[in-house]
Amino acid sequence: MFTYVTHLIMHKTMRKILLLSGILLVSSLSVQAQDCNPEVPDGIGELAAFSLFNTNYKNKDYEFALRYGRWMICKKPDSIEGYPSFNLERQWDKLINIYTQIGKSKEDP
Repeated sequence: MFTYVTHLIMHKTMRKILLLSGILLVSSLSVQAQDCNPEVPDGIGELAAFSLFNTNYKNKDYEFALRYGRWMICKKPDSIEGYPSFNLERQWDKLINIYTQIGKSKEDP
């Protein structure tokens, strides 16, 4: 009987610790996500940045493509003036692939 009660108390304590750890992890991730900058880099226009993003993505220069595509993650534009067929949904797959390829090219410390 005593061991069952002890086990029950430890189980509840572990659940609370795991729940608290999960909350801390999620909150720290959301804090990091707030460092988003919706400004187009180097003061160039959205169309020029989008063009550089696409060109460098196609050439597999992922770090350079990310430099000119990261603003889209933050700003989430519905359209880009001068490019009527812009579709943000299609860019998400490219950005995911960019981060994946950059991750694969880095060594784990």
